[in-house]
Amino acid sequence: MFKMIGDLLTMNNDLLTVKEVADITGLTKQNIYQQLSTNLKNYVVDVGNKKMLKSLIITEYYKIDLNKEIKKKSSDNFKKSQTNLNEKSKVFKVKSSYSSGTDYIVEFFKEEIKIKNEQLLDKEQTIKEKDKKINELTEKITDLTERLAVLFENSQQLQKNQQLLEAKTIIADETEPDAEKKKGWIWRRKNKKEK
Repeated sequence: MFKMIGDLLTMNNDLLTVKEVADITGLTKQNIYQQLSTNLKNYVVDVGNKKMLKSLIITEYYKIDLNKEIKKKSSDNFKKSQTNLNEKSKVFKVKSSYSSGTDYIVEFFKEEIKIKNEQLLDKEQTIKEKDKKINELTEKITDLTERLAVLFENSQQLQKNQQLLEAKTIIADETEPDAEKKKGWIWRRKNKKEK
């Protein structure tokens, strides 16, 4: 693909589709379409009812050095093909160690079952730990709820006591002036006798 792109971009007048620009830059097609009427308008060319972009956009706007990109992609592709080749040779060696293809398939599925069983054990352990944590938290919530109920009852009792105290204070304040009047009358009578 990069050889074709490199060939396409050798001339300044070459045009690229939005998809090709997206592939080269690593951006999404939607991102490029959004910029067509703003940042990229100098590079847009209408061909029929299709929007094309001048190939200069790659080097001028996105500042991508195609020679480096081509070399990098070639190197990456070579590494991938080497990895695939190594994996295929391992599979071939494993397959050749069995007398038949069915033996290989049986061993393959035995290994898969072993892996799945280990995963199940791990998940069961995780579930047990979570259940334990849930039980601990439930106990804490129950304890806190009971404490809250006691505090609420105490608060209500304190409120009733406060109301009783206020009522006693009001009654005492109301009866106190009468005592002063009586005291005043008695005091006046007593004082008259003394005079």
